[in-house]
Amino acid sequence: MPDRIFMNRTHPIFSSVVNDFAGRTFVHEMGYIAGWFTDEYYPFDASDDLSAKVDCNCVSDGAVGPDGQTIDPQTDNPWLQDQLPVEMPDKSLNWSLLSGPVPGYDGSLFPGCDGSCRSYRTHEKSIMAFHYFSMNAADFQQGFGPVHRYYMEELFLKP
Repeated sequence: MPDRIFMNRTHPIFSSVVNDFAGRTFVHEMGYIAGWFTDEYYPFDASDDLSAKVDCNCVSDGAVGPDGQTIDPQTDNPWLQDQLPVEMPDKSLNWSLLSGPVPGYDGSLFPGCDGSCRSYRTHEKSIMAFHYFSMNAADFQQGFGPVHRYYMEELFLKP
């Protein structure tokens, strides 16, 4: 399985169809498929949905952790724990919690995620956030933060 996706925007077939925005949208959409990531562009209190949850890249106040405990993201950041809160399959489709903490992740949380009340994301300038289409090249190149990369590496690069 390849560890990179190459999209040739200069080929004559694609030149009139695939522009920079389409390429960025493609990477954003692949975040759902390749990393099981949630959208990160909703502000706090965007809805009255109080179903607190934790995803690969998002956590809400009061989310329930793997042992049934309630998570307060500000004091118990799920990606800094010994076990991460989302089960992932290995190549044999055995599901288990990944070990943590996430390497290279500094514990920063930023407002906004899936629309649940008081949700947080793990990367400020994420491809999964709404501003992905206006990112400069350097931001876009770093658009998957340490938590995103950790999950994708666990899914696709581990034997």
